[in-house]
Amino acid sequence: MVRWLIDPRTHRSLVADIVLGCVASLSAAVSMAQAQAPGAEATIMPRCTVLLAPDRVASVLGAGAVARPAAQRPGEAHVVDCAWGKGSANSVTAQWFDRAAIQSSSVSRTFEGYADMLLTAGEEAAGKPREAVAGLGARAAMVHGQSAVLLVVQRPDGVVRALASGLTRAQLLALAKALATAE
Repeated sequence: MVRWLIDPRTHRSLVADIVLGCVASLSAAVSMAQAQAPGAEATIMPRCTVLLAPDRVASVLGAGAVARPAAQRPGEAHVVDCAWGKGSANSVTAQWFDRAAIQSSSVSRTFEGYADMLLTAGEEAAGKPREAVAGLGARAAMVHGQSAVLLVVQRPDGVVRALASGLTRAQLLALAKALATAE
């Protein structure tokens, strides 16, 4: 049997590249959705309302917050992109990796390992350590960047990676708790 050994520094770099690539593609998807012509039909992924129900969006982001259109990526049925916002100031974009997506990963096939991989890459990109979300134990943590906060949450049905901007600490904690529960 041949075993491939990867230098830990190369592994961290690879993970950081993967996360930054995913963040870029998620940001591009949200930007495209926001740039749609007024009156154009936009689709809110039904699984996004399962991830964060409209009433929970309003309770976290405040009155007037809505789901924004996000496209399902071709060939990635087990990864869902979602976006919510209130004006241009408060926004949350998220990727929900379900059990099948995690089990097909070449890096980690457990929820805990997958969440750790995402958080480690976020720490390396931001140059700051993760912070556990109080009340959720090891199931959720955040990494504060310059303009956004990376929030990684383990749910009973997968792992969510969210980027939030313009949210207060109380809103971030409420978001983490809302994302942690599957309804």
